[in-house]
Amino acid sequence: MDEGRLIRELFVTGRLYPWVIGGTGQVQYHLTRSLSSSGKCGVTLLGTYPLGEKFPFHLYSGIDVRPIPTPGGRNSLGDLLASNVAFPFSMMETEYDIVHLNVLPGLRVLTLTQFVKRRNAKLIVNVHGVPDEVNMIVGDPLFRFFAKIHWSVSVGKFSWVDAFVVNSNWVKQHMNGLLPAERVFVIPNGVPSNLFTYALPTRDDGKTILCFGDIVPVKGKDLLIRAFASSRLSRSHTLLFIGNSNFGTKERLCELAKNLGVESNTRFLPAMSRNELVDVIRDSVVCVTPSRLEPFGIPVLEAMALGKTVIATRFGGPADFVSDGVDGFLIDPRDTEAFADLLGRVCCDESLRHTVGALARRKAERYAWERIAQLYLDLYRRLLK
Repeated sequence: MDEGRLIRELFVTGRLYPWVIGGTGQVQYHLTRSLSSSGKCGVTLLGTYPLGEKFPFHLYSGIDVRPIPTPGGRNSLGDLLASNVAFPFSMMETEYDIVHLNVLPGLRVLTLTQFVKRRNAKLIVNVHGVPDEVNMIVGDPLFRFFAKIHWSVSVGKFSWVDAFVVNSNWVKQHMNGLLPAERVFVIPNGVPSNLFTYALPTRDDGKTILCFGDIVPVKGKDLLIRAFASSRLSRSHTLLFIGNSNFGTKERLCELAKNLGVESNTRFLPAMSRNELVDVIRDSVVCVTPSRLEPFGIPVLEAMALGKTVIATRFGGPADFVSDGVDGFLIDPRDTEAFADLLGRVCCDESLRHTVGALARRKAERYAWERIAQLYLDLYRRLLK
């Protein structure tokens, strides 16, 4: 393919931003914007949004976005059925060089892969997690049942895929045997460049220990509460969780905090706007991601970009970009005593936080979405040779 020719890409996702959060939503929104603004890739974005809502086209300037209104919530039956009808037909309208699936090619886009091969486009699939996560969504057998079916159907379609993108070496290792190694590429998630415009904190003598992101069992919020309760910080600091709760997790965490005697020092807030969240991150003393497993860890990288000291699980993606004891800290969140000791040391040493936070900002700059988009463009060119 001519190096100077514009790459024609169809980017297929599930729910479109801002109706989806987490890594899938971040990749969909920031990657397509960065690819489009590079001037090297013409992006057609296909996904769904809730029926009856007004779609924010202004957020997608420069992108040929084709939102499909569907009934029900994210991953509802109506959403899935509408997607399966609309997605394949979109492939018949235009010739594409790259079809990039931001969701596993399971029930939602089962038939799309057939059209991809017939039109000679290269098919790329992002694998954002691992099957083990399903087993850690406790308390909802129906969810686990359908999630396992989704993985099984997806694995059955993997022979059609030209390249798999995983976001960390940890995911690559855990998908060994499920994915053909020669077609697996590690490209990390990114962080918005505007976070680097905020000044580094000159002081951070606040008393808030922050943990933000989805409140679900796999994220290990209960492990943080146990460590907080075991530390002396529970007398002087506040533990703040920000995020939406699923599967009754928040209620169980509130009960745990009460039983451990830290209920009055533990707060929960729902997911908030990006600007509001940035302010809370900057005012916190430390940001903690205590997941039982974490395929990548975008909250860790976002906090680092704002110059904050982070404590992150060593079970997953953060090990790729956090140098333990240098620009952040990695822990086994199940080791309550060691976890509590580290929390106490970080929260009581402002000089340490300033040194670590400055190095964290420097590390995070390598992960600006514009740089990550170039890695994807390099992969596209490689496949199209």
